Amino acid sequence: MKRREVIKIGVTGILAFTAGLLLPSRLSRKPVKLEGRYFVEIHDLAPWVYKAGYLQKLNEYLDEIGINKREYFLIPSNKDDKDILEHNPEFVNYVKQEILGKYIIGHHGLLHWPMDEERGLFEFTYLNREETRQKCEEAIRIHKKIFGCLPDGGEVPPNWSFSAEALEVFLEYYPYVSVYKFVFVKNAPPLIAEAYLPTSGIESFEKSVKTFREEIEYYDPTVVRIVFHPQDTRSKDFREVAQQVFNLIESKGYELSTYKEVFA
Repeated sequence: MKRREVIKIGVTGILAFTAGLLLPSRLSRKPVKLEGRYFVEIHDLAPWVYKAGYLQKLNEYLDEIGINKREYFLIPSNKDDKDILEHNPEFVNYVKQEILGKYIIGHHGLLHWPMDEERGLFEFTYLNREETRQKCEEAIRIHKKIFGCLPDGGEVPPNWSFSAEALEVFLEYYPYVSVYKFVFVKNAPPLIAEAYLPTSGIESFEKSVKTFREEIEYYDPTVVRIVFHPQDTRSKDFREVAQQVFNLIESKGYELSTYKEVFA
């Protein structure tokens, strides 16, 4: 990636964060008590993880251990098939039966995937207000058509790469925007809470658990966000790593919650 592209992406991240801190005065500044909470986010809710059986495997595990509050982030479309949900009725039926109405469903962008992976350009990189608005409205249109309701969660753009203007537009359509280190909220100050991905790319049980334990012990976060991808379940060590993660969180007294509960 060229140096100027790295600088541009860094600048857009800074601008987005600044915009979150300096949103118009119409936003409420009433403090939200979040200390001691933890949230479980499930990204990449899409037909391919259902077809591979990863989604079902993850849900079965979370049900088994009693994680009954979750945030799902749906990818409404696809760069190769804009009507992919219509073309995958089994996935849609599964979501309706197992997720819709039970858990929060937000959006993971419209397409989610990088537009130009070689240059590090993502779906919302450098977009202005009107371009972002078009994508948000298309994502919501698809959601209403397929599920008969509005998404009740937030928006998670891929990675950190979006403009400050795009962030403001997200908050016109969604109650919160969850990204790697922050949750920007429509009617409250932004929450600084890094997302941990302890089961992503597991090399070994010992290494994954050790890394997560060291980070939690060192940073001692007041709020914890745990992110799962259904494809994480491909690892033979997934269950053991996840169990140790939850054991550690619970031993420290964190309470499972949802963004809807605290930001309502």
